[in-house]
Amino acid sequence: MEKHELQVNGIDCIACTQLIEQKLKKIEGVNKVATDLEDGIVTITVNDSETGSFVEYIVKDIGYDVLSHTS
Repeated sequence: MEKHELQVNGIDCIACTQLIEQKLKKIEGVNKVATDLEDGIVTITVNDSETGSFVEYIVKDIGYDVLSHTS
């Protein structure tokens, strides 16, 4: 399993965190998602690096800017 952290711009409210978590939890291979509203960090535990890259795409697709992605 791999842990990824995304610094995301535009997470302004609880509804934002819920939307991101809801979308990412639907992805096969995603084991855990946690969103820090205050810092704008999304932490994801995934099965492989391919899933980790796809997670960044999904966050961008729902309208947020990913400022950085570390694994």
